Amino acid sequence: MEIDDLNLTVRSTNLLIHLNIKTIDQLLQISANDLMSHKMFGRKSLDEIRKKLALNRLSLKDDYIIVDAESIGDLFKLKKDIESFLSR
Repeated sequence: MEIDDLNLTVRSTNLLIHLNIKTIDQLLQISANDLMSHKMFGRKSLDEIRKKLALNRLSLKDDYIIVDAESIGDLFKLKKDIESFLSR
């Protein structure tokens, strides 16, 4: 998928293009610290990119994925099912 698929602001998109990041896969291989180390890259652009990635259940390298409450409930149910199965 291309960076344009994230529907970022023009500024954030242009910053990523300037850094030669053209695909979402390339973006996922970079940490927030890597992005922030570039003098033109600021907190607002980073926050926007994190939010847009999170909407797609993706995250930057070394970031945590934001999970909604329903997903957490599903994880606990799965854990309980596995424990029940293993205890037989």
